[in-house]
Amino acid sequence: MNILEYNPINVLNEVDKLFSSMFNLENRRYDLIPAVEIIEKKDKYILKAELPGIDKNDISIEIDENNVLTISGVKKEEIEENKKEEGYYYSERVYGEFKRSFQLADDINIEKIEAEFKDGVLTIILPKKEEKKSKKITLKTK
Repeated sequence: MNILEYNPINVLNEVDKLFSSMFNLENRRYDLIPAVEIIEKKDKYILKAELPGIDKNDISIEIDENNVLTISGVKKEEIEENKKEEGYYYSERVYGEFKRSFQLADDINIEKIEAEFKDGVLTIILPKKEEKKSKKITLKTK
């Protein structure tokens, strides 16, 4: 005779699997991690991060002493009257805090970094340091 132990966690997992399969939610990620794109040009790097639905004032960009660029912020849940009264049936939108960090290359001029936020896309311009050019010195004769 097999003895099965009742485990409420397993029951909840099975119910979750059933609900997920009904709405085709298997293998979905619900993390709030902005997708990024990094482009290298001759004189700069361009980093673009998708931050839809996030207010400009809720975004922070910092560079620490180890040249690590960190983009962080929070996506706040919209509270509408009809949501309070009627409730939800289903939502895939994600809310909460996020943070992405990138180690900057040594050739970036940190003093000249610029950022712009437009239409839900954060664009950070990371200019490269000017290349050191060799210089020939001519001798003057008297």
